[in-house]
Amino acid sequence: LSLGLSSTSTTLQAAVTRALESGAVVVAAAGNSGSATLQYPAAYDGVIGVGSVTLTDGEVVVSSFSQRNDSVFVTAPGEAIAGLGYTAASSYRLDLTSGSNSGTSYAAPIVSALAALAIDYDSDITAAGVRYLLRTTAQDKGSFGYDTDYGYGVVDPAAFLTELQRDFEINYDLNGGQLTEFAPSSYTVKDETIDLSVFPKRDGYLFQGWYTDEACTDQITEIPAGSLGDLLLYAAWMKA
Repeated sequence: LSLGLSSTSTTLQAAVTRALESGAVVVAAAGNSGSATLQYPAAYDGVIGVGSVTLTDGEVVVSSFSQRNDSVFVTAPGEAIAGLGYTAASSYRLDLTSGSNSGTSYAAPIVSALAALAIDYDSDITAAGVRYLLRTTAQDKGSFGYDTDYGYGVVDPAAFLTELQRDFEINYDLNGGQLTEFAPSSYTVKDETIDLSVFPKRDGYLFQGWYTDEACTDQITEIPAGSLGDLLLYAAWMKA
C-alpha cells in the first residue's frame, strides 16, 4: 500500500482488518515527512510498515524523509530507485537516474516482493511467517536490536532466501525423561503438518505433553505446514 493518512479512518481500518483476517500479508509505506508522526495504514496492528534507506558515502543509512516511529517494521532501499518513467513523447522508458524516484512507497514494494516470493515458495506460509523471515534476516542498523529508525533492520534478500530454504532444528528438553525412537529432529517449511505424538518415558511419571515454553503454558501438538524457525520443546510430567 503506497498511501498514508496522518489520522486513522474507520473505513481504511476496516478494510485492512478484513484483509488481515483473510490471511493476506499487508505491507505499507511508513511515510515521508521524516517525523515520528504515525501514518495509516502502516501504523495499524498486523501491517508491515516499511521505512526507507539510502547509500551515503558507501554506508547504508535511513533516508532523511523516512518516518521514525514504531510502525516501522523493517527498512528497504527507497531513494533513486530504477523504474519506468512516463513522458508524452516516448511513453514509458526505463529511468535509472531520476532522484525523484524516492520515498517509502519505493521501499515497500521490495518487502512486498519478498513476501510474494516466500508465499510462492510455500503457500502455507502465513503473515506471521513472513514477519518472522523479515525480522530474523534483516541487517541490524542504528541502535542494537529494534529501533524506530530502521525497525528490525534493512532487508537482506539473500539471507531471507537462505532462512526460507534451510532445515529447522527440533530440540527437546526432557526434564529427566528419555526420548523414544523416531522423534523428528528437523523439518522444512515445505513439509506437511508434523504430528508430535511422540511420547517420552520417565520412571514414576506420566507424560503430559509438549510445550514451547519452560513454564509449560503453551502446548503444542503439531508443527503446522508452512511453519518456520528452530524449535525447543519442553516435556511436561505428572507424578504417577
